Amino acid sequence: MDNSELRKKHFAALREKYQIGLHRSVASDGFLYLILRKAELGIQITSLEVQWLIENRLFKTSEIISLQQYQAEEFKRLEDDFLNLRAKYKIPKDIELPIDSPVYSILWKLETKKTIEKSELDLIKGCELTATTSLIQDI
Repeated sequence: MDNSELRKKHFAALREKYQIGLHRSVASDGFLYLILRKAELGIQITSLEVQWLIENRLFKTSEIISLQQYQAEEFKRLEDDFLNLRAKYKIPKDIELPIDSPVYSILWKLETKKTIEKSELDLIKGCELTATTSLIQDI
């Protein structure tokens, strides 16, 4: 299969994924292909490209891409949330906690005004987070 045929198949697959019917004709298939390729690779599409999608009534495609790009940035937002929790609950900078640490879930419960269990407090104590433990007990 030559590159031209692969490109056509790739474009057809992207059109299907981003819910653009194969029968649907747009002003510029080449530009649409560029936008879909960028979205597929996780490259931020520009406001000009979003506007083009809207002008071509590709609302569902624009929505899918926006959601996909939001999701791609979610890890960074979660890290930022956890950084704020670390500061608020006095977790020393030299203590490493992986992003999947249950400590963050416990602190998140506190943030949402939920009561934590004794076993959860014990887990925080077990991580030698003395200042955090004291703060939680004061709460």
